[in-house]
Amino acid sequence: SQGYAHANNLKDSGVAEVRVALRPGSARAEKATGAGLAVVAPDEAAKWADVVMVLVPDELQAALYRDDLAPNLRDGAALGFAHG
Repeated sequence: SQGYAHANNLKDSGVAEVRVALRPGSARAEKATGAGLAVVAPDEAAKWADVVMVLVPDELQAALYRDDLAPNLRDGAALGFAHG
């Protein structure tokens, strides 16, 4: 739920390119694309982004980082985490 709000805030604030990273087949992809946001897989997002925000439930963060983000983050990219 945080990702949708964060992505729209960035887009509405004038950030030229915002991408939402979702698992392939995610039920939330339609909502994101309907809001005009580009949707990509987490590994693709990590390869592309200057800033990556991890906005998944706490218990999923380690696997997402280990499997999709760490192997693909660009040198100098910023990585942030939120939890709830």
